Amino acid sequence: MPNSLNKLIKNRLFWLVLFSISLLSILFAIFLQNFKLIYPCLYCVYERVAVIGIALITFTLIFLVRQKK
Repeated sequence: MPNSLNKLIKNRLFWLVLFSISLLSILFAIFLQNFKLIYPCLYCVYERVAVIGIALITFTLIFLVRQKK
């Protein structure tokens, strides 16, 4: 694994940004569904479940990754 990628994975800020992006995409999908009345297709529901899984994994990794001092 390249050194720069290894540093990125061990950085807590990387996981926080990934969690924020996934959370914002879920909130945007809920906004479109409830306020704009754009109902998702079945494939969109599968994608939303996958993004929720990514959000849960990154949320746990935020607390598991230790910052270097």
